[in-house]
Amino acid sequence: MNEGAGLTTRTRLLLVVPPYLAALWSTFFTGLGGSDAAGVICFLLAGVGLLQVVQVTFLRGKLTRPSVCVFNLVSSTALGLACGISARGEEGTGAAAGLLIGGLSCPLSLWLGELAQLRRKPRFFINYRQSDSLSECHEIFDALSKRYGRTRVFKDSETLPPGRNFLHALGAKNLPALIRRCDCMLALIGESWLETRNVRGERRLDQPDDPVRTEIETAIAARIAVIPVLVGGAALPAAERLPNSLKALPFLQATHLRPGAEFGRDLDALCERFEHSFRLERSELIEAPPARRRRRAGVAAFLTAVLLPFVWVGAVAFAADARMVNDVALSPDGRYAVSAHGQGRGTATTLRLWDTRSGSQLASRTEPSGPIVWILRWSPDGQRIATGQSDGNVRLWNPATLTPLRTLSGGQRMIDSVEWSPSGDRIAAGSYGGTLHVWNTRTGTPVGDRTFKSVVSALSWSPDGNRLAVGRLMHNAMVVSADSKRLHTLRTFQEQQSVDLLAWAPHGEMLSTTSLNGEDPPLVIHRLKESGGTVRLTPGWQGLVDDLQWSPDGRRLATASWWGKRALVWRTDGSLERSFSYGSLSPFEPRIAWSPDARWLASTGSAVRLWSLANGTSRELTVHDEDITPAGWTPDGRRLVTWSSGGIQIWDVGTRRAVAHCQMSLWDALVASVR
Repeated sequence: MNEGAGLTTRTRLLLVVPPYLAALWSTFFTGLGGSDAAGVICFLLAGVGLLQVVQVTFLRGKLTRPSVCVFNLVSSTALGLACGISARGEEGTGAAAGLLIGGLSCPLSLWLGELAQLRRKPRFFINYRQSDSLSECHEIFDALSKRYGRTRVFKDSETLPPGRNFLHALGAKNLPALIRRCDCMLALIGESWLETRNVRGERRLDQPDDPVRTEIETAIAARIAVIPVLVGGAALPAAERLPNSLKALPFLQATHLRPGAEFGRDLDALCERFEHSFRLERSELIEAPPARRRRRAGVAAFLTAVLLPFVWVGAVAFAADARMVNDVALSPDGRYAVSAHGQGRGTATTLRLWDTRSGSQLASRTEPSGPIVWILRWSPDGQRIATGQSDGNVRLWNPATLTPLRTLSGGQRMIDSVEWSPSGDRIAAGSYGGTLHVWNTRTGTPVGDRTFKSVVSALSWSPDGNRLAVGRLMHNAMVVSADSKRLHTLRTFQEQQSVDLLAWAPHGEMLSTTSLNGEDPPLVIHRLKESGGTVRLTPGWQGLVDDLQWSPDGRRLATASWWGKRALVWRTDGSLERSFSYGSLSPFEPRIAWSPDARWLASTGSAVRLWSLANGTSRELTVHDEDITPAGWTPDGRRLVTWSSGGIQIWDVGTRRAVAHCQMSLWDALVASVR
């Protein structure tokens, strides 16, 4: 690497890179889910990568080897510390990771910096006398500027801005640094170059303060290539006619630029010859003996092996929010599953359609600026998909192509529950803001709406599609008529004061509800055809019921609870038929799903188990450290589809093995994250 001089404009730009990246961290990553430590490392790697690009692209030849090491260590440590502070108390992790990665990037910067010299365009300094070769100087400057760019060719009258004191700019203090930035000096020599005299009749070349003489002396002292360029038919002056400091000039390889049409061709030939020698000079930095090349290859392989795990962890952490599964819905025929991905501010929302037989992805759609999709529901005929979104709207999609069909406008608060009517001609949605909307799905027009004083926590249609059961937090459950625009109340249930879950029995004669209020009965079956007929079920513990599901034949009600560490199966008269224990306490809320023939009950949480209703035995499919939720059984009962935040699992019930694991690829998540 060449010895450097002073800070350039590009070097100064580096001073704002760490604060800029730290600001990027605080605005984009703060508040998102995932591991803060992994996020710090991810962002730190991205920042160090940018600094590497800056060093080998903009600073090649501008920093000494010690400066490269100091730059990497200080900037990486400071960047890691800034990221760690922004990540809620990870400053120790950030500073340590920054110091480690900065230390590893030092030799990498030096190695890449030397390679970058081969790609660098040369810089030229034009030395001339106005009275001798002014016109040729203009032609050479224009030709070199077109070939390399004006910033890489120095000519005093063209490069120095108007009003600049050229005596100061080209004085003894600034001239050495200015010339050392260049790779070559073109010393233009015309017929009168040697004998040009001042007003006193003295030869200007003999004067110590002659600018032409001073510039050539400085270039020779700095070991910059000096090329005598003979123009106008001039010849190289004899050494005895030159000052002692310039006696080496006649022995330098010179070039002739013939006048007229040959001038341009001779100049092109000069540039090509110099570029060739320029590349050869820099290739000495890397064209080393085989042992040295092997050593460098080993260092590169070692650094790659060390940094690759950090890059992988960082990429996984960066894409974690985009890959996160929010909900999964199984089609009525069990052949397809649709998943919604993407959580957090600035994260794209992605819908994906999967084949449950092969586990392959069939379709995908990413909404870069769309709202978060929290709920997915298939229509009863399997021809449409409904999504409940964070913007308070419900959207209908074509499942084959995942293209939007229509948007059903609701309120401004997040949708908490969405349910299709049995015929699929209407859809109901409840929001966190306490609004209940029912739309005609064929026309998109509202059927009716109501506003409550609390969150609409659960919805369930009656089998005939004429009534809608509504659960409300901190309020009673109720049944409303879905045929009128006002959705008028048909019945209110007073037994529970805060309803979390509810489910309508398949035959439509019973409705089960669970309570969030510890003083209320936790579980009640309401017999709708009997005035005031209720069955209060006593699970045997004080705590919430996390899930309840009616069996397909309507003869049993299954419940699951984290508090009781068991799943219970109840008869409709309130008696307990089966009790299935989860064993060790799981940190996740359990969920349940009936098989189509009601012979098996699948329970999930941290494990997937199948419970036999006939003898109470269980089959364990898997144990995981994620919260697993059942999406449903296929109609033939041979496969069970579950999902977690990491993806979809498809199980063969007979063999108890996973048929497929469907998840969003890391590459797709990275692409979605940067859209």
